[in-house]
Amino acid sequence: MNSSLRIALVANTLALIAGSGSALAGASAAGKNQQDGKSSVTVHILRNAEVPIPTLFLAEAVAREMFAKAGVNLKLQTRKPKLDAVGQKIVVDITSGGPKFLHRAALAYAEEFEGVHITVFYDRVKDAACGSASEFVGPCAGSSLPMLLAHVLVHEITHILEGIDRHSREGVMKAHWTTGDIAGMARKPLPFDRSDIELIRSGLARRETARKVTVALGR
Repeated sequence: MNSSLRIALVANTLALIAGSGSALAGASAAGKNQQDGKSSVTVHILRNAEVPIPTLFLAEAVAREMFAKAGVNLKLQTRKPKLDAVGQKIVVDITSGGPKFLHRAALAYAEEFEGVHITVFYDRVKDAACGSASEFVGPCAGSSLPMLLAHVLVHEITHILEGIDRHSREGVMKAHWTTGDIAGMARKPLPFDRSDIELIRSGLARRETARKVTVALGR
């Protein structure tokens, strides 16, 4: 790697972290209190695309913060779940490219009725984020990319938890984010609609009931 490229990569990473200091600080504060009366959900992140570690780290931190505000303790792991535990976990496959039947504007999809699997198309997320950025340091500047990735994760995980295919008029569960929405995410995470918070809690209760039944049946 030549010195110019190395400097550009370092500068990009520093800009990413410095530009997102408030998000990291908020996530850290949320993390200290996330066990206080919050329901928990475990999500396994499978990184099958070239996602920079700082980008994924910040996206996960912001996702935890967003769910903490909705009363949910989001536990993220980077290993595959055991086969006998898949039904009680959520699995996110971050990959690149998408099936031809899926509209190019779709950044991800969740199998909400199956209740486990989510697929995120990192190349599409990157294109959408970098297209909304006003300044660039290296391939994509500041917090636009990790913040959009965080919102995509939260959006799709929420579909799984709610167990239905629905969207809100505004906020993180909006069906289609505008370039203005994406640019705004870099400054402040989009909120949950109150009805979504209620549906998330109901969904978590259903999942816990299903888990207890599975345990009782010895499966």
